[in-house]
Amino acid sequence: MNDTDDTSAFASIHDEPRYAVYFAPAHDTELSQFGFSWFGEDALTGEPIDRPTVKGIDPELLVLSTRRPRSYGFHATLKAPFKMKEGRDRDSLVASLANFAEAREAFELPALVPKDRGAFVVLGAKKRATAMDSLAADCLRGFDRFRAPMTDAERERRMLADTLSARQKMLLDEWGYPYVLDQFDFHITLAGPCDGRDRDTIVKALTKEYKSLWKQPVVVDAISLFEQAPGEAFRVTERFPFGG
Repeated sequence: MNDTDDTSAFASIHDEPRYAVYFAPAHDTELSQFGFSWFGEDALTGEPIDRPTVKGIDPELLVLSTRRPRSYGFHATLKAPFKMKEGRDRDSLVASLANFAEAREAFELPALVPKDRGAFVVLGAKKRATAMDSLAADCLRGFDRFRAPMTDAERERRMLADTLSARQKMLLDEWGYPYVLDQFDFHITLAGPCDGRDRDTIVKALTKEYKSLWKQPVVVDAISLFEQAPGEAFRVTERFPFGG
């Protein structure tokens, strides 16, 4: 589950704008404010925010372990980052996102909890939600016409970064991302990659420190467009509320 890149490599690897369709909690929710403080940055404005003091987590560990996921913002992936296909443009993508969102109905996810997932610490739902699985699948298919095909170099980089099953390799070739459809697992990445001891420390500390937050269901009432300029981190540029 490596859906992050090293920010130091942005300028050399990503020489064109990239777009992604993510779920991000509404800006004024407690969950969103937690995410901004956790990463030390407001993903909407880019303004720095004081990092939280979490008992049991060394401040240096917090900074180092969030370096990669921080560059993507506080989100769950619905349509993984892509470059724009020739003949398509941002305006048509925005119009398509607006039409898509207008036809959706809001729903609730079960409360999220910190989890150890591979080399990462994530927030994951206590129970699988078919509504989120359907939303992700519909975003995958609905916006793939905007995605430029992977280059051989991009495919090779993904293959080297992850250990993929035969099924995931097939999905990568078809959709440009391996963790989709039956391989999709809703999550918000908080930290990683890091070793098991650090992951255990982070999970235990977050579980205890934010006990009340992990009891709250999550309202999914919009999708967001995140954009990445060459050499920069992703930023929220548009939010599309559901109309149903």
